[in-house]
Amino acid sequence: MNRIKAAIYCRISPFADTFTLSHLCGIQKSVLLDKAETTGFCVTGCYEDIGYSGSNMQRPALKQLLQDYAEGKFSVVLVVNRDRLYKEATENAPKFPFPVLSVPPGNRDD
Repeated sequence: MNRIKAAIYCRISPFADTFTLSHLCGIQKSVLLDKAETTGFCVTGCYEDIGYSGSNMQRPALKQLLQDYAEGKFSVVLVVNRDRLYKEATENAPKFPFPVLSVPPGNRDD
């Protein structure tokens, strides 16, 4: 069986101390890894931007995510909320070249 290759993207805004930011990012990652496993996705990469605003498109992990997609490393991106990728007015949102699946923490299939 050929499983769909997925990437996980987590972002936490710069609003607290480093420990809290890392902890919250870890929660996002755990939710997404659980969902990927139950859905049957093959996770090929996890990308984390800790302490970055969603309106800043020059985030290191986001840039790497885009590069890895262009290299064919995955075909879909999992996020806990679409605003993890971009947080501004909807009409200004960039068009990402990949499908984005939103998996809110409360919507896990337990």
